[in-house]
Amino acid sequence: MNNEIKTYEDLQKRIKELEHDLSIRDQIDKTLLFLSQYGWEDPRESFFHSLARFLAETLEMDYVCIDKLHGNLLEAETFAIYYDGKFEDNVSYTLNETPCGEVVGKHICCFSEGVRHLFKNDIVLQDMIAESYIGTTLWNSKNEPIGLIAVIGRKPLANTYFAETILKLAAVRASGELERIKAEQTLMENEQIQIKINADKDRFISILAHDLKSPFNTLLGFSELLSKNIKKYSVEKIESQINIVYEIAKRTSNLLDDILIWARLQTGRLTFSPQKQGFSDICEQVIDNLEMTASFKNISINYFAPAGITIHADKNMLNTILRNLVSNAIKFTNRNGQIDIYAELDEKEATITVSDDGVGISPNIIKQLFDHSQKITTEGTANEKGTGLGLILCREFVEIHKGRIWVESELGKGSEFKFTIPLYKEAIACPS
Repeated sequence: MNNEIKTYEDLQKRIKELEHDLSIRDQIDKTLLFLSQYGWEDPRESFFHSLARFLAETLEMDYVCIDKLHGNLLEAETFAIYYDGKFEDNVSYTLNETPCGEVVGKHICCFSEGVRHLFKNDIVLQDMIAESYIGTTLWNSKNEPIGLIAVIGRKPLANTYFAETILKLAAVRASGELERIKAEQTLMENEQIQIKINADKDRFISILAHDLKSPFNTLLGFSELLSKNIKKYSVEKIESQINIVYEIAKRTSNLLDDILIWARLQTGRLTFSPQKQGFSDICEQVIDNLEMTASFKNISINYFAPAGITIHADKNMLNTILRNLVSNAIKFTNRNGQIDIYAELDEKEATITVSDDGVGISPNIIKQLFDHSQKITTEGTANEKGTGLGLILCREFVEIHKGRIWVESELGKGSEFKFTIPLYKEAIACPS
């Protein structure tokens, strides 16, 4: 028998083997105890940080990272990185040309030596002069890969069976913890969606209950006055009141348009159809439609931009964005003021600015302007009413175009609302 003890040297060898086996059994017991107690030796550490530290110390390895996988399984984001006795900042990285790319979809992947020579483009392996690597996939309850654990050392892996056993035990507990975190994140996202739905519902009820009813009451009041006094009023007074009625009706019509657009957007029935558009044509159309509104306050609207700007945009959405921004500028500009529209170009997009010399906006209000959960209804310089819905539409439509919208303002000196829109290029891909 191979295990037969004939000499003192055989006895010493057998004792060492037994001691080694007992040591491994002891380490496995410690691992099971650690995992059963969640491993939170330090309450300031997350489970994944504690696990990374434990694996590095138990396996006597130099680097441990625990990752969650993204949808395409080609990218990972770390939960914890433990390197040479300390934690590093979490990072996102691609799995291509790394041993982690070999791990995904497998229960264990092991390179006991020479790993850096097999993956020469892996910067981490080269920088730490790595020799060994062992990793495992983390699976959810539907048997789908959702994460991975990677352990790297500067020395060859002496006992792969022991390392694999420890990693398999850790993977079961880590998979459950990762799935729990993802479930909590989904729950939080759903809660945020519900908050938005409730805020949108409250806004809709508010608009219907007050902001839409108010202009109709004004229209009825002026119509009644005209009806009763048509023979008493002078032609000038009749003309003045008719112009007021027209302006209120026009603003109310725009508000109704915004409400209908917003409702279609919230229910997913609003189509996005970006096409080649001449920006000047759309801008001039908006200015023409708002010219009479501006004339009541003797406000001039000017357009300055390079000729022939061609953008890739949904015409109706862009018209709504410009109409709301210019209307907003008129609202907060004093009599005899000025509104300027201009565009600046780079290689990919145009930055459109709607500038006014009006009353300006305080920093506290700026923070809330594009927030759907806030209701901002500041009166204009001629006591114009508003709902704040227009700016919310602007933000959502700009973001659908993969653009950005922001405002720069100073109290008493005016405001500049800016947004970006993609330029048209041949064979451009539509934003998804």
